[in-house]
This record gives sequence, structure tokens and C-alpha cells, in this order.
Amino acid sequence: MAEPDRLDEARFLREKQEYLDARLAYEQTLNRVGAGMPIPAVMEANYSVQSGGYERAATDPWIRESHPELAEAAARLAREEREYLALDEPVSNHAQANCSIIDYTAAKFYEYAALAEMLYKLATDEAFRNAIATALGEAVESGGWLSDLAILIGAGFGGSQRAIAGAVNEDIAESNRQLNEAAQAAAARTADRISSYFSEKWQAFVKAWEECGLANAVAKTGIDGLFLAGEIVIGGVALKGVRFAYRLTREGLHKVDIISIDKGRSIGSQSWSTAALEGKYGKPQENQVGGVLPDRNNTIKDGPATEPRPDGQNGRSRDNDNSPAPAMRTKDELVPNGKVPSYSSGEFNSWWNDLSPEELDMLWKDRAIRNKIKAEVRSPGGLHEWLMTSMGPKLKELGFTMDEIKAMTTPTKEAAGPIPGTNERWRHTTDEGKTGEGAGRMHNALKKAIEDATDRNDLLSRLEEFSYGWLDDGPNSFPAPLRDLILDSH
Repeated sequence: MAEPDRLDEARFLREKQEYLDARLAYEQTLNRVGAGMPIPAVMEANYSVQSGGYERAATDPWIRESHPELAEAAARLAREEREYLALDEPVSNHAQANCSIIDYTAAKFYEYAALAEMLYKLATDEAFRNAIATALGEAVESGGWLSDLAILIGAGFGGSQRAIAGAVNEDIAESNRQLNEAAQAAAARTADRISSYFSEKWQAFVKAWEECGLANAVAKTGIDGLFLAGEIVIGGVALKGVRFAYRLTREGLHKVDIISIDKGRSIGSQSWSTAALEGKYGKPQENQVGGVLPDRNNTIKDGPATEPRPDGQNGRSRDNDNSPAPAMRTKDELVPNGKVPSYSSGEFNSWWNDLSPEELDMLWKDRAIRNKIKAEVRSPGGLHEWLMTSMGPKLKELGFTMDEIKAMTTPTKEAAGPIPGTNERWRHTTDEGKTGEGAGRMHNALKKAIEDATDRNDLLSRLEEFSYGWLDDGPNSFPAPLRDLILDSH
């Protein structure tokens, strides 16, 4: 391809990505604003992307006054769409395609491996399944998805959004309580159905792989069709608008998003490196994906695909080899006379980074030592740690360094935002230095995001979702180091 063609292609792809990012940001902002309305479906009907409502939202006086963040997101989407649609496709499909059959086969292998790993995650990760089930319920309540919750609403509340609206008008507290109970019960049933469905699919996938390899497993279980068809039936209930989208990120990670087609909203995602997928599924040359030679790999390793950890990262970890693990140091070796290195001396960060997850767990169980560690994490004070001080062992397990934890802070008096689903706001600390209203609710939501994370990228995804509900400007409200990590993880 000539150099001008490359520049045109790069510009086209950049403008396309900026448009898609703007569309996703608008849809997420609309979801957040709609969640605070008595009937969220009304907001969706009037201002959805599908109906062209973003153009109306950009100029609607009520939106501009009551929800300026939605008007701003709408204006950005309209602008990015115009710029994107003004460009012509710079090169032919043939020129864009990767015409090497070897490279194409390798690319398809990693795509199928990533989809298979998402299948495994849904089959085995209870916390992840529960989060998906809850998101399904929330989406149905907003007028989007069809799940078990839709049946409950139809049977228990008159069968229509109008009936729900009437209940809200008659008794808001009681109707909300009933809806919450219905949502929780529905989410539990949906989670059970997801578990059963994907467990069966995973077992069928493994069996087909062992018989004839990856291509056979993909064909027999319909993994590509299943994940892209747009409708999955679980226990007689269709999850319409669900699709599993695979893409290779700029960082070279293989990412799978569980997305709502109607809203473009991600309700769950996971990323894996090439090394992690190869560690579980082997390499492309071992899995011919329909090539002439037979597959040489007829087994799938037990357990999730995990990232290899180099020496010195995430504490005293090591490569995934057969060498013995380093011996865990004793409490006296780590904190002689119970003394934790101080942050002011410049020794605390490196000391914390050098701890293995097991060593930090051991120290954390000693209340006196734990309190000393937490005091040094908070030093010099006056800052809100988005990677929460109380979640030290979990953050260590996920691979965050103390340098990152310290960098991802906001002055406590500046930390504030909306409380999702209400017209109220939370504030970390008042001007008088007291705990602000709603701070406890915010901290509980943030803690849950960290607790439920399965790996580093999953936490970044959960923090992004948290930001759209609890912060004024989504991930842009985070300090720059955390914001950039989140945006770069896409």
C-alpha cells in the first residue's frame, strides 16, 4: 500500500473509533440519567441513538438545564458522527484484509480461544455470572433486555410499564421495594440458568476439542454462531439483544465484551494476553483450525487462562515454570519489632511492592500491623484512594503496585458525584472535615467493584462502570493515571 493510503486508512480508523467511543459514552450517560427517572423507558424512547434522539438531546432546553452531561455527550456524538461519515473508505476490502492464510488462521485461533475462555468464565465464575444476571435485570427494568425479570414484571405488576408507573405514583416506596425484591429473585434465577446453560456448552466444547481439535469444537458447539447470533435461549427464556464481541486491543490483548445490542452497553468483559491463551489452549501451529495437517493438541488445561508473571512484578512472583516457589518470609523478617517502613522515609512503597500476596495476607491478619500499613498507605493524608486502602490484599493479588495506588487519589474535599438512581449527591468530606453525606454508599459500591474483580483488567472495567454511575464525568473524573489505565484497557 502506498504511504498516502496508509495515512488515509489510519485517519479513517481513528475517526471511526472516536465515533464509536462517543456513541458508547452517550449511551452510558443516557442509561445513567434514565436510571433516575420513574419510567426509564421514556428516556430511552425519546433520546436513544436508534431513534436519533441524541440530536434532540443536544439542543433540548430541559436536557441542557437538567442534565448538561447528557447534552454534552449528545453534541460530541453528533460531531464525531459527522466527521466519521464524511470520510470515504480509504482502501478496498482486499487491501485491508490479511491475505496470509497462516496469519489469518492464527488470528482466528486467538479469537476462538478468547471466546472459549469467556464460555469457561460464564460456566465457572459465580461472581461474574451474578454480575451479568444483575445487569440483565437492570437492563430489562430500563425497557431493554428480555430475561426472567420481564416475566416477573408482567405477572406481578400488571404486565406493562404503565402499570408500574401507576404503582410508582400510588406508593413509590412500596413499589420500589417490590421491584427490588423481584429483581433480586429474577437475577438469582437468571444466574442459575446462565450457569446451567454455559456449563453444558463448555463441557460440549471440551469433548469436541478432545475428539478432533479446535475447529471441530467450534463447529459442533457453534461457538462463533452462539456468541454472535444476538439471541441466546436459557431455560425457555430468550436473552434478546445479547452478543459477545471479540476484538484485539491496541495493547495486543484479546478482549471479549458481553454487549447489549439495543443500547450498546457492555455488561461484562474480560481480556487475555496472547501468552495467557497459549498457556491454556496451546499455540496456533498446534491447532490447525481447519488446516491440512491434523491438530496436535487434543487437551485443554484445567482452570482459567492466567497471565505469566515476570520476576519482581506483583511481589516476589516468578515465571510459570517448575522451579520451587520462594519461601515465604516470617513476620519478624518482614516487620522487625513490628515496625513497618514509613512512607516519609521513601522506603514504604518498595517494601510493599516486594511483598508476595501470601506475605501481605499474613501481615494483614495482625490488626496492629494492618493498621500501621493502612496508615502509611494513607500518608500524607487528605486524599481519597480509588484503589481503597482497606482492600490491600485484593489489590496485591490483582498486581497493583503501591506507586499506582498512591498515584490514583483525589483530594477528599474534591471527591464528589451523583448517587445513582436518585437526585442526591455524595461528598467524601465536608469543608469542616467531617464525613460527607452519601460517602458510605459510594465507598460500599467502590469496595464491591474491587472485591468482585477477577483480574487487573476486570477491575479497570468495573471501575469504568462505577464511574458512569457515581462520578460527574465518568472515567474522566478519575485522576489521570487511573483514567489513562482504564481508557488504554479498551
